[in-house]
Amino acid sequence: MKIFGEIKRHGGLIKSLKLFFYVKSGKRKRDEEIKTIYYILNNYTDISNFPKAKGNLKELQANNLLLLKMFDKIANREGWTYWLDYGTLLGAIRHKGFIPWDDDMDISMPREDYEKMLVKLPEYFNKMDLKMTFSINSGTNAVGIGIDHEHTGIFCDIFYYDSCYCENSEDINNGALINKVYKMHNYCLSHKKISREKTKTYFSKHFGVNTEKNVFFTSPEMYCRELFAFSKKDLFPLNYMLFEDKEFPVPNNYAKFMECYYGKNYMEYPHGGVCHHGGTGGRPPLADWATINNVNIDELKKKIQMEIDKI
Repeated sequence: MKIFGEIKRHGGLIKSLKLFFYVKSGKRKRDEEIKTIYYILNNYTDISNFPKAKGNLKELQANNLLLLKMFDKIANREGWTYWLDYGTLLGAIRHKGFIPWDDDMDISMPREDYEKMLVKLPEYFNKMDLKMTFSINSGTNAVGIGIDHEHTGIFCDIFYYDSCYCENSEDINNGALINKVYKMHNYCLSHKKISREKTKTYFSKHFGVNTEKNVFFTSPEMYCRELFAFSKKDLFPLNYMLFEDKEFPVPNNYAKFMECYYGKNYMEYPHGGVCHHGGTGGRPPLADWATINNVNIDELKKKIQMEIDKI
């Protein structure tokens, strides 16, 4: 009778069996050990004081920063709006610079400025005495820019946000708007060859783009697993935040962005996401590409800075 009481207490036979094998396999002990480690880390150490990157990764981050400064200067000259996003935004908030283990950069733009950038940025790159990289990432439809990326690892993703009018502001927070965005996402996936005008007609029908825009969201064309929507006041007016040795634009309510992307504990030690690009499948980590390809990093830095000064 006691065993039946225990089964009932643990929610039935299936749950009791799962608990039995969970304990028997040793997984519960491992989970408890991991929780203990993170408890100590998050309660007795400060992640914002985590040591900066060293060695090759430090050099890669320094060159990525120069690439960001190059884009920033061009964007300011052209009047483009952009902001730090994803891991780069998290780095600015939590570390006042790069996440110590990060090896690339992420920025975002409104659709209108993104379209202008697609045309104009290659014109700047073509005039530079550098092997600039400008490519569309088929996995996300984002533009990736770099400096001789295949040999140096220097890279920055540029994402874009669409915008629309949302009559009921609560729809932004309760998921109703995102449900519409997913419909648009599926529409784009199933009508890859449809004309831009027909897409706009469909878009207008579902989002009312002809009225004043009050919401921005990750584009349905981005083929992301998760889409996010933010009210215009969450994004604008942009703030500025120190990233390494220079201030760059960030969303007005950057905490809202971080909670959507990484959860409310984004200021704590992460349980994943430390291993980044490369290092698997025989592909070396991005940080080692320059060394492997015998690139003179110091000379490259000087050349990049010279091109920035010319802009």
